[in-house]
Amino acid sequence: MKQILKRLELIKTAITLEEEEIIDLQVSKLADLDIDEDVRLILVDVHNHQYGKIAVSIDEYIKKFSGLVEYQDKEIEGLRLELKIVENIVQELSETKNECLNDISDFNTQYHLRLGDIIQEILKLRKKIFDKLSQRSEENHTEEESFKAKSDYEEAKNDYEEFSNEYKETKLSNVDVHNISEEDQKELKELYRKGVKLCHPDITTDDLKEQAHEIMQSLNKANKNKDLEGVREIVNALESGISFTIASDSINDKNILKAKIDEFREKIAILKKDIASLKEDEVYQTIVGLTSMAEYFNELSVDLEEEYKDLNHSLDTMEVQDLPVDAGFDYPEPLVEREAPLPSDLDDDFWETEF
Repeated sequence: MKQILKRLELIKTAITLEEEEIIDLQVSKLADLDIDEDVRLILVDVHNHQYGKIAVSIDEYIKKFSGLVEYQDKEIEGLRLELKIVENIVQELSETKNECLNDISDFNTQYHLRLGDIIQEILKLRKKIFDKLSQRSEENHTEEESFKAKSDYEEAKNDYEEFSNEYKETKLSNVDVHNISEEDQKELKELYRKGVKLCHPDITTDDLKEQAHEIMQSLNKANKNKDLEGVREIVNALESGISFTIASDSINDKNILKAKIDEFREKIAILKKDIASLKEDEVYQTIVGLTSMAEYFNELSVDLEEEYKDLNHSLDTMEVQDLPVDAGFDYPEPLVEREAPLPSDLDDDFWETEF
């Protein structure tokens, strides 16, 4: 009832200010509430633009219920609005951060899936070349040179094994990923955003956080696997089934409201710092600068094929002539540093931290 009376007051004020947009907004909000026949008749008059009649009708209606309207501390009203604003900022920043992480994850995945075979072969050849150089150094070089050659071989061996494991994990983690069109990809992105807003654990009340977190995990998994139908089902269920109470709509204690506002402001500061760091990442900078990811990987593939041929020729020369060779070839390092999160690192652990 309190909401209905407040919205009627807003309509009356908007009539005085001649703000038709505010009137229309409040009418749409009232239509979603449990209104009685008197309010329905007022809305009919609004539809027919009978504004002189409406002001009187609203006054009479409010007077009937004036004894039922609870006193509301104005500071609490202000604090609840402030909390709602910082909740919305946290949601928007979380979406931005997630999009950056997803872009980097997708790039890493495509890098491994499209170029993994040729990179693995290049690393294998480098390992063989450094192995031969290490064996020769034991016979023909000083102890210091021999140690350096062995270190180079160990590094090449570790590079090969590390990349092979990463490549294997990437292929396994993408078994369930759906191939969808560019149009479906856009729909997936929009539905995912809608789903996050409907069940974001950060802004739900404490008693519903666990349930919201579980739904969010399912939503993230379906989104990661590009399961459009799965994301659609979750969003439809959220829209037609369970609804989560937002913290700013349910708290009436000043101290709790102030504590929540401080908590959200801290989250905002952390999210801004995280986003700035992600946008400075070399991978993200590369993604932003690309006009076509397909062209980028095609060009890189050509360069890698040439490098593979050069390394193969060098190895053949070493085996046939048994002559020293400068094996200082470097395959293009993945644009992602070793410590950067690959898709396999962005599963449950990431979402546990994020939500």
